[in-house]
Amino acid sequence: MTTNGLSSQGTARIRAGRGPLRRLVFPILILLVAAALWMFGRQDQHEDIEHVRRYVRELCMDVAAGRDIDVKLRDSDAHVRRTLPDVLENIIQPPLDQELTELRVRVQPGDHRELGDGSATHTAMIEINDVPMLGLRLYAEEPARRVRVLGYWQVDGRYNSAAE
Repeated sequence: MTTNGLSSQGTARIRAGRGPLRRLVFPILILLVAAALWMFGRQDQHEDIEHVRRYVRELCMDVAAGRDIDVKLRDSDAHVRRTLPDVLENIIQPPLDQELTELRVRVQPGDHRELGDGSATHTAMIEINDVPMLGLRLYAEEPARRVRVLGYWQVDGRYNSAAE
């Protein structure tokens, strides 16, 4: 019997030939979609890290310039708002220049393993002249892109948070 000029055996051979092709194309397609989603996710994570880095650097630059940082800390807990400005003033002193070229802020996604409770989205280490000075536990809110300081630790091991 023929269908569209092909015998039933010919149609069966065409259908059988599509199976291996489908088995190859669909996994490749799925892998391509997964790779694209992964790339977009990495881009978002990089943007978040850069946003947090800018926030911490601006905090430090404001302290170095003698500006009040209460506005930048408004979303942080009362204990952090009360104590962090003095701690930052103690570590950011002259002879740092206005550009704070000696300042480096290293940001990592996630909370601190020992000090954190899982609520921080990022940790930041403030380094001056390549010496770690102060670590911050931060929460970056997604839609508003506001950053809140949850707590901080000093290199000597002292930790301060709202819970204390």
